This record gives sequence, structure tokens and C-alpha cells, in this order.
Amino acid sequence: MTVTVTVTVIVIVIVTVIVTVFRDLKKRLARIPWALLAVAAASLYAASYVAYLLVGAQKYADSRAALLANAAGIVFSVYAAAAGAFQILFRRREISRALRAAAVRPAFYRLLAYLFVGSLVLGLTLGQGVERPKEVFRAALALSLLVLFGALVFRERVGRLAASPWVRRLDLALANVLVAAVLLEAGLHAVAFFSPSPLFMRFESDNKIERVRRPMEDRMGFPQNASGFYDEEFRVEKDEGTFRIVALGDSFAAGIVPYPYNVFTLAEEGLSAAASALPAGLTKVEIYNMGVNGIDAADYRYLFLTEGMDYRPDAVLILFYLANDWGGGATPSFLDPNFWYLYFIPARLLALREEASRRGVDVSEVGAEKKAEFWEDPAAISDWRKEEPSYSPERYMEIERNWLKYFGAKDGARRRRERETFAALADIFRAVRSLPGGRAAVAAAPAEFQVDDEHYREVLKFHGFSAADFDLDLPGRRLEEFCREEEVPYLDLTPALREGHRELGRVYWLRDMHWNANGNRVAAEALAEFLREEVVREER
Repeated sequence: MTVTVTVTVIVIVIVTVIVTVFRDLKKRLARIPWALLAVAAASLYAASYVAYLLVGAQKYADSRAALLANAAGIVFSVYAAAAGAFQILFRRREISRALRAAAVRPAFYRLLAYLFVGSLVLGLTLGQGVERPKEVFRAALALSLLVLFGALVFRERVGRLAASPWVRRLDLALANVLVAAVLLEAGLHAVAFFSPSPLFMRFESDNKIERVRRPMEDRMGFPQNASGFYDEEFRVEKDEGTFRIVALGDSFAAGIVPYPYNVFTLAEEGLSAAASALPAGLTKVEIYNMGVNGIDAADYRYLFLTEGMDYRPDAVLILFYLANDWGGGATPSFLDPNFWYLYFIPARLLALREEASRRGVDVSEVGAEKKAEFWEDPAAISDWRKEEPSYSPERYMEIERNWLKYFGAKDGARRRRERETFAALADIFRAVRSLPGGRAAVAAAPAEFQVDDEHYREVLKFHGFSAADFDLDLPGRRLEEFCREEEVPYLDLTPALREGHRELGRVYWLRDMHWNANGNRVAAEALAEFLREEVVREER
């Protein structure tokens, strides 16, 4: 908002000074071809948007032509807006009369709608490129309105222009496109309300979690429990001598390996097997795995407060993926393309089709669980050399690029994401501490490029990035600092996984961001030791 106000004030001040000092320029300014300039700016932005769609975000961001087109569009917009500012300053009465006359005409409101939608499109495209969608949207809207005010003074000339056949045809086409877009967006919302398909998954915690969970569905030879979690059935009652941990996490917790190889299955077995090392009065430790694919810190809060607390755990363990668990889980802004079904449904379908084409498989196989031949063959699970890649090389590099943004040394959105994340985690900590003897712990799961140095170099080379632009320790360092302030035990799994990578060859699935059987085992051993020493060891 500050940028918009500043630019507008500067434009008005400059025009006022020029007209005051050089009064002979008043007539010249009145003759500024604002309409042609506005059309030129709109044309440049439209061409730039088409280029954005055709070449993709990365090539668009690196294109000198796109940069020049946007710069020229901004210059033309400001120049045209200056004429509008001039009209507001020196021809206010004429504008007032023109507004009253225009207010009774439907065409005026259609024009306002076109200006709003045009500004919205700029915010969704150009704004995303410069990571300032709100500022771009507000500036575009302010400039559009200034141009409109300037046009009102020349309403006779504009009236003749509006009466021309090509303008009427353009008006009819734009109106139909706008109405069709509104109806289609509303229709997709209606379909999403009734459809359980993950294709329509939104960003609200309840929406995400309920669309992903599949109660009692067989998954890699093991049925998910009645609550839809990849674990045995949960009970509210607790046996004597049992220490209960509710584990929260995303797909790292849910896992992509069969149940016996899952990180929490193995950690639970390791803790209970060493019962002699448990505090007096305890005979076993049970871990309720409440991992759900695709969720983040805010969803962990929702899940724990609405379900996890019902099991009266002695502790909550958060398995936090450093590459994408950050964020507040709030509904995205209307200036985020993913807010609109018209964008993200086709985008998801297109991404699925592209990935299917790259891998030479059917669309239905993209993102599907491993086939039965895999989980029925223990050798295929344990030997990483027999792994089949989950993604094509190009798609996996795109995914890694998305994760790298969380490690950017100059990431402008980092502080906001941290505030949202830490607020969600703090709510979980407070909730579990309200239970008798309740405590919390956090374990950080690193991205593959934090563990495999060669893979990290490949990602940087593929995208043309410099290592100087990233700090791979930053997210973990910030999370550890927060846990220290909250007096919550913290475990960084990176050292254990790096050692496992050196000794075992691979700890992440081939072209997949998740752990394979080796990675789950290494993480489970580190977790079991951590929980035994930092969480379960104290008397309750």
C-alpha cells in the first residue's frame, strides 16, 4: 500500500509543480493522448502475460524482452495517469458532472469491472514475478482510475470512440468472457463442495486433511486405521505402564514405504524393545502416527487440537520437514493464483499430464502408491539400487527448486512464514502442557539437497543458481532457536542422515523427496535415542 500511495502522490505533485511553474504547458498537458497511452500499456502487459504463459516463470523472469516490455508498460501507465491526475487537479467540476452522467450507464460499470480485472491479472502475473502482488495490483488499479478520470473530461471524444463498431464488439467479447469466468469459477466451487477428489484440495486445514485421509483403505499391504492414519487402531484408553506419544507430520510421517519400515513403527519398536532403559513404572512406549500427506505447521495445530488431544498423550512429537512445512495454512490471498479454481485446477491437470508424458506412463499412475510388486518384495524395499524413480528428472528438479526458496538467504517472505509457523507450534506446545505431565518435542527432517552434496550441486547447476544465494542451515537454525526459547527438546536429523547416506549409498528414494527404507531406519534409530533421553526419560 505504501508503494501505491507514494507513486500516486509523486505523480500528482510533479504534475502540479509543472503546471504551476509552466502555465503555458496547461494546454499541452490537456492534449496528452491518454487513451492511446493506456491502450499501449495494456497491450504491452497483455503481450507480456502471454509470454509468461508460453515460456514459463523461470524463462520469463530471465528474459530481457519481458523486462523491457514491463518497464515500457509502467512508463506509459504513469504518463497516462499523469494526464488523469492533471484533470483531477484542474478540471474537478467537469469530472464531477461527467461522473454523475456516467453513473446511470451500464457501460460505465462494465468499464470499472474491466479495469479491476485487468489490475487483478497484473497482480497475479507481474506481481508474482516481482513477489509484490499487492503493490502491483493496487498501483495498477490506482493508475487505471487516474486514466479514467482523465477520460471523463474528454467524454465527447470518448463517446465517439465507444460508439465505433470495433469497440462495441470488444466490449461484448470482454463482457461475455467476464461472465463466463465468474460462472465457471462458481461452478467449480460447487463441484468442489460435493466432490471428495484431492484435485479440489484447498488450503484450509480441515479441507486438506479430510480429502487426503482414507479410513480403512489398504495402503501397501496394510490397512489404514478407522481415523485414516497409517497405523494400527488408536485407543483412548491407555494400558498401565505405557507412555503415549502422538506424532504429527506430513508425508515424511505417513511415509512411502510399507508399515513395518515406517519411521515411527521402527522408533516405537526400538523404544519398547529397550524397556529396561525406560523410567521406573514404564514398560512400553506407543507412538500414534498421525502423519498426513501435504500438510504443514498450521495443519498440525488443527489436527492435534481437534483429534490428538482426545488420546490424552504424555507427549507430542512434531516431525518437521524443513523444506515446506513452513506457513500458516491460511486461505491464500485473492492475488495468489492458487486462490482461483480457474487457475489451479487446469494447472494441476496440466502438471499431471506433463509428468505422465515425461515418464511415459498413464496419468492415473502419476503420484500413485508403489505397485504391489514393490511392497511384496522385501529385497526391493531394502535395496535402494532396485528403486524406480517417482518423478521424471525435469519434474524432480522443479520440485527441488520450489523447496530451495525456503533456504534463500534473501527470502523476503521468510519472516512472515516463521511468525505463522511458530505461532502454530506454540499453540501445540501450550495444549499438550495443559495435560498432566504433557511435554513436546520437535525433530527436523532435512531436504535431500541438505544431505547429498552432489545432488545439491546438480540442482544448482540445473537451474543456474549460485550457492551464495542459499543458506542450507538457516531454516533449521531458526527452528532450533525457537524450540530453545520454548524449552522444547529439538533433534536435527541431518547429521544422522548424512552419515547414513555415506555408509548406505542412499537414504532418499530415487528422484523423490521422501526417505526410502534406509532413511526411515536411520531416522528411527536417531529418534528412538532422542525420545529415550529427552522425552521419555523424565518422571511424569
